[in-house]
Amino acid sequence: MEKSNEVAKVVELEKENVVLLVEDGKNIRVPYDYFDSYPIIGNTVKVYQDDENFIILPD
Repeated sequence: MEKSNEVAKVVELEKENVVLLVEDGKNIRVPYDYFDSYPIIGNTVKVYQDDENFIILPD
């Protein structure tokens, strides 16, 4: 996985995951544990990824 720093939009709340739409038009699924507070559909978050880390921050 390459390093990335993107803004994503919460588009769906599943039973165990949050579906995020990232800037390149792809959906990614992230467990709720990665969020400090309960996500709301329509909110934007910052997504930081590299080979070992995945961090979600409020935008």
